[in-house]
Amino acid sequence: MEGKPTWLWTAFDITDRKLAEEQHRALETSLAQIQKMESIGSLVAGLAHHFNNLLAIIQGYAQRISRSPPNPHGWSRAPAPSRTRRSGGLPSSSS
Repeated sequence: MEGKPTWLWTAFDITDRKLAEEQHRALETSLAQIQKMESIGSLVAGLAHHFNNLLAIIQGYAQRISRSPPNPHGWSRAPAPSRTRRSGGLPSSSS
């Protein structure tokens, strides 16, 4: 075969490897979505807990006011304590 060009071809079937890589990418995407949803769930649970604490304070003061005797002078009751006003700023609250 002197003087004639010679070619040698080698072929590998990489179908299984490509399918495994595709499945791996799909699982990584699914895991990322699950982690996002878990984070959102934790955030919502924390907000609900915080809001529930504020509502318990409001409820306590409301019960206290409803049990107090009427004002003999006819004055209106004092405004709600500042702790109960915090519930109005809940969405922007960082604590």
